[in-house]
Amino acid sequence: MKPHQRRNRPDIILLVLDTQRADRLSCYGYPVETSPCLDSLASDSTLFTHAVSPAQWTVPSHASLFTGLYPSRHTMRDLNSVLPPSVTTLAERLKQSGYHNALFSSNPLVGAKNNGLQRGFDHVSNFHYPGLGVWTSHLPQVGSTDRRRIWQMLVALSGYRQGRARNPIFRRLSPAIDAAIKLRIGSKDKITRRTLGRASRLLVDRGDLPPDQPLFVFINLMGTHVPYQPPRWATRRFVRRSTGEKITGARLMRINAFAMDMKNWLRMEPLEEGDRAILNGLYDAEVAAQDRQIGKFIDTLRDTGTLDGTFLAVVADHGDHLGEKHRLSHVHGACEELLHVPLLIRDPTGRLPRGGKISPFVSTRRLFHTALAAAEATTLDEERLSLLDSGAPDSSSHLGEEHDTAFAETTTLSWVIQHCENEDPSRLKECLHDQSFQAAYSDAFKLIRCNSRIEVFNVRNDPTESKDLSRSPSVPTDRLLELLDRFQRTSTPAEGSLTQEEEDEEILKRLQALGYAG
Repeated sequence: MKPHQRRNRPDIILLVLDTQRADRLSCYGYPVETSPCLDSLASDSTLFTHAVSPAQWTVPSHASLFTGLYPSRHTMRDLNSVLPPSVTTLAERLKQSGYHNALFSSNPLVGAKNNGLQRGFDHVSNFHYPGLGVWTSHLPQVGSTDRRRIWQMLVALSGYRQGRARNPIFRRLSPAIDAAIKLRIGSKDKITRRTLGRASRLLVDRGDLPPDQPLFVFINLMGTHVPYQPPRWATRRFVRRSTGEKITGARLMRINAFAMDMKNWLRMEPLEEGDRAILNGLYDAEVAAQDRQIGKFIDTLRDTGTLDGTFLAVVADHGDHLGEKHRLSHVHGACEELLHVPLLIRDPTGRLPRGGKISPFVSTRRLFHTALAAAEATTLDEERLSLLDSGAPDSSSHLGEEHDTAFAETTTLSWVIQHCENEDPSRLKECLHDQSFQAAYSDAFKLIRCNSRIEVFNVRNDPTESKDLSRSPSVPTDRLLELLDRFQRTSTPAEGSLTQEEEDEEILKRLQALGYAG
């Protein structure tokens, strides 16, 4: 391990917690202690209480993080979208400024898929959960064709796809098959540890890099994304204690299959209370398991002195529905469960208050500008959108309309719409799954618009969006509409919008295993 050496400019770490809701972290007020390590980091960082994702799912939200643009500008809004060549990424800008850039991702949509998000990175490592597709009736890759057929027979006969044994002869084999599935799948926790371990080794040891060359390290963790497979200690603490349920492999598979079934995403019907309780417990367990690994990562950086000269931002790309408003997943809508995300920034220069909280609405797309500001590589216009100095008393003066203002644009994935059209076209129209949503945040309020339908909520006092205030005379609905109209008028799409028709078969399988493809 090389001794840490100070550089003129800081290393930059952008750590994305895929599908992490803000309201499930203790430092954001969650009454269950799910995140002691992030809570500790928050006490030494700046916590943004109302960070807003520009979109509700991975591709557009990451594209906004990497470009500083809203989805209507960068045009990456669907599964096969490709970043236009006219748009320059954060990694490309930092590379031009002398940074060595590395990407460590557990999400195939970021790093593995050839969609342009990996542009500018000198090193790309994409980790995946081998065999997790068993939860959605895909087989783990266990070796030769013959061995795979044997595995297929055992899984089918033992009834794992339905969560019960169809053949009494194989019922006694279920515990052994359950253990074998877990063994072959490997733990999500292990993949999180591997991803963070590789990143920390680069940050601490620095490989063959010149000692004065700064690093930009992007990390995506998928711990809180379906399918769930928390370690045993977390399951006992957050599921068994709260529900009394012992989560067997069959039970876990049934809940995962339920959570990943598109019919359940789109039906807009109440979840059975028992299933919802287990689903929420599993999510909390994954939050806690991931938090523990993040804590080890931070400790390594701190113990080696690496953290002292590092700009660290921890953010989520979006949240997830866990039964609220009778919804699951994150493919549709502009609800707070999807758009309100955590954001912590630890700035070594002191331009943000350590242990402080910043309450105005901020779009996470501004991390692009903030990272460039930390690297001293901004233009004047980009500097105005940096979050550095946003805790200063006069911070609003140079931010103009961006002060306490954020926008979001959500569209349902095309393959989900196609599936819904085939299954239930009337429900598609009824629930507006084929429509886009836009949201504008300002002061305490959030306006959501879908065609001519408008809702307004005071999301500071009503974070669950239970009371529509759009007809209240005391609510600035007209001003919010004016903000949204002006935003849309100025959102010119980037030149050279592209889509990708073909896809690598292995990546397609990985996307299917995560519920991203039908």
